[in-house]
Amino acid sequence: MHRLSTAEDKHYYERRLRALEMEERDAWRDDLVQPGEDRFKTLYRNEWLKNEKDREDKHFKNIEEKQSRDKFYKDNLLEGKERVKRALALEEQIANG
Repeated sequence: MHRLSTAEDKHYYERRLRALEMEERDAWRDDLVQPGEDRFKTLYRNEWLKNEKDREDKHFKNIEEKQSRDKFYKDNLLEGKERVKRALALEEQIANG
């Protein structure tokens, strides 16, 4: 039976134990990668491509909604005197029944 009698032996086993702990800790590192990290693109290529496509679709959808909203406001909002005339006409229609 071998005993740890020297400081060198003790130091070697402590270093080996630390190395094993680091290997165990690093084994889970790839599983904890988040979509915003650079390594996500490398490790999970298909998922990254799907996320990029979804992000682009959402971006273009927002642009289309904004253009539609701007067109609606441009077509339906009246300026100055026209707004007053329309409000008066609506009041008159309500009053006359």
